[in-house]
Amino acid sequence: MKTSLSPHNIVTFAVAALLSLSACGTDNGSAGSTGGTSITIEALPTLTAEAMCDMQERCGKDGVFPITFSSKAACVENLKASMLSSMDEIAAVKDGKMVFDGKKAAACMALMKTMACGDLDMDTNETCDSVFAGTIESDKACDESKHCATGWCAGANAPSQGCPGKCAAAKKEGEACESQSNDECAGALACIDKKCAKRTAAKDGESCAGGRPCAAGLYCPETPDPVCAKQAATGEACKTSSACTKGLRCAADKCAAPGKEGETCSASAGFGPSPECEKGLSCAMLFEGGVPKSQTCMKSAALGAACTAVFECGGFDLYCKAKKCESLPKVGEACADKADAPMFQCQFGLKCGTDGKCKADGDAQEGESCASDSCAGGLSCNAKQLCEKAAAPVCS
Repeated sequence: MKTSLSPHNIVTFAVAALLSLSACGTDNGSAGSTGGTSITIEALPTLTAEAMCDMQERCGKDGVFPITFSSKAACVENLKASMLSSMDEIAAVKDGKMVFDGKKAAACMALMKTMACGDLDMDTNETCDSVFAGTIESDKACDESKHCATGWCAGANAPSQGCPGKCAAAKKEGEACESQSNDECAGALACIDKKCAKRTAAKDGESCAGGRPCAAGLYCPETPDPVCAKQAATGEACKTSSACTKGLRCAADKCAAPGKEGETCSASAGFGPSPECEKGLSCAMLFEGGVPKSQTCMKSAALGAACTAVFECGGFDLYCKAKKCESLPKVGEACADKADAPMFQCQFGLKCGTDGKCKADGDAQEGESCASDSCAGGLSCNAKQLCEKAAAPVCS
């Protein structure tokens, strides 16, 4: 099963392509050996954070790598904390549901340090797709596909619903499938047009469902049954920037050159360099009375520098407080005011607890808000968006 070890549920778009380190397989490998060609499972969060931050330094200046921090040190500190709270594969190894291969992990880390900035999709990379492997045998109860040695947990509901499935053999190329998450398909295969297939680049008019990439010069529209289409040139109609030729953006429903300083932009978040703006500029959100007003291409402000807009400060670890860029609060510190930090109130990978202090991210516990987090196992989100004990599941 292909899983994405996302450090934060709000920015899964950025790391899903980088940390698909667990997949199907039965390689028992190393449980954390040491040496020049292997790494321990305890070292994995730190080394993964360092590899990602190396990528930021190499690829972030042109907006290719979407997660940016104010410095490499801040990047490693923030991502390491996030990895520790989000890598549930580590807990699964301790529980005997998965095994860890230190040699494959070391090879994957080495690859991340050298791979081209335009080739960040780890989902289809054989070096990284089996760092973790499931141990549960066929026909045994399971709640997640990644725990199965066979690669697929058939018939399982979400763990919070409490209905298990059974481990079954993942389907081979050409076999029928239904899963939207590609769980049913073996290895790097994806469920494309309801059949397990290799994720080779799709041609013009071919399906790009299931995460299948489109060939150069094409894009995948955001539709229920998407097919690859040609990217538009300057002045041609568009709905999203991905519909425009590389180097262009979608502005006022037409493909145009990146915005100059002071021009409006439409990126969903404005941390660090943005392809919506000219090189070296960020797409900053301007707020008025706590309400989003507009987004403008601006130079990123450093730690301690003056600022006037949300996201003007250059990194996930910074926010604009009293017109000055400051570091977001760490574990145990009071959460930042939502008026100053409407998206993140705490350091990357943390969340604001019900006591108003920053805590480790993860599933919300009983009595905690589930407005932006899923509830832990055995709990459900009620009408008041608070986690409460779930009714006993009715499993077929």
